[in-house]
Amino acid sequence: MRRSNLPLVVIFLFLALMMTKCVYNDVPEVIIELPDTVSFSLDIIPIFDADCNSAGCHNEGGIRPDLSPGNAWDAIQSGDYLDLTDPAASPFVIKMEEGGSMAQYSNPQDVALITQWIAEGAKNN
Repeated sequence: MRRSNLPLVVIFLFLALMMTKCVYNDVPEVIIELPDTVSFSLDIIPIFDADCNSAGCHNEGGIRPDLSPGNAWDAIQSGDYLDLTDPAASPFVIKMEEGGSMAQYSNPQDVALITQWIAEGAKNN
């Protein structure tokens, strides 16, 4: 009587399939560095200058809020953009996070800086 190799073939195929499913996606850890005190002029305005206040976007005469250096603080304060009691719930922050309309122009470091600035009272410093 001849023995069937079918059980061994099934086990081999199962193990081969399992090994092909083991994929490791190393996602680099995002390291966010925040200063002791976030400065509007030194930390926040450079974010706006790099990504927000170019012609046709959030500049003087453009889309609100006006994030140009001379107008940004007043524009942010006078609009309904900040939630000082829950900075992460600020509309300004939500728009910059993943899924928000400005997410493609921001990064986790920018979001963390702006959130911390709001947590510190959104001062014009």
